[in-house]
Amino acid sequence: VAVSLAMTVGDASHFEMPQSLPTETSYVAQYDETITIGYEITNIGEVPLTRHDLVDSQLGGILNKSCFRHHPGASAFVLQQATVTSDTLFSGTWTASVEDESQSATAMDAVSVSLAEPAVYLTMTVGDASHFEMPQSLPTATWYLATPGETISIGYEIMNTGEAILTRHDIEDSVLGTILNNFPFTLAPGASAFIIQQATVNDDTWFSATWTCENDAATQSAMGSDAVTVTIADGVHTAD
Repeated sequence: VAVSLAMTVGDASHFEMPQSLPTETSYVAQYDETITIGYEITNIGEVPLTRHDLVDSQLGGILNKSCFRHHPGASAFVLQQATVTSDTLFSGTWTASVEDESQSATAMDAVSVSLAEPAVYLTMTVGDASHFEMPQSLPTATWYLATPGETISIGYEIMNTGEAILTRHDIEDSVLGTILNNFPFTLAPGASAFIIQQATVNDDTWFSATWTCENDAATQSAMGSDAVTVTIADGVHTAD
């Protein structure tokens, strides 16, 4: 008697078509995501097997002397779900035996789940209001020459450069103070968001900001920092 075990892992959508099961043995999950684990047993021996036990290192007993006839060359598939809040290794052991349990075979396999890593990148720009009229073509200036008492515009663009979905946002500016405080907005991996603030300047001013993002559970966070400079020159203004 002999069996082989193949474990796979993914979200529920990966297991919607049993005729085309996934082959992934690792998965990057969001915090508190419910993932699905597949256990596929194949009878690679020469005799039918009718009693089955399946134990997972994280989920415990899944099958306990479960009865189904498993012919040579045939396969059987079991799905289990688990909610993950940390990097986790799921190791499965499937034991199959003949009817009277006089012969048995055991196979093992494992899959790994890693939590998505958060990371963001902040870019600040500065200019007068006309520089921010076309969001599809945002300015790139980090320095601006302003007249005394001029109202200038500062842009804050955050990009999610990590794998984690970030949903809560704080922005602190060294001059303007708190701009966002626990603001709800879903920033998916690879996506960007843009905010514009105005300030009236009478002296040379350095605006430094930190944008902090968190996931829903506030268990993961990432922050980005940047700065822009405004210099006062009588009667003249320009942007680099």
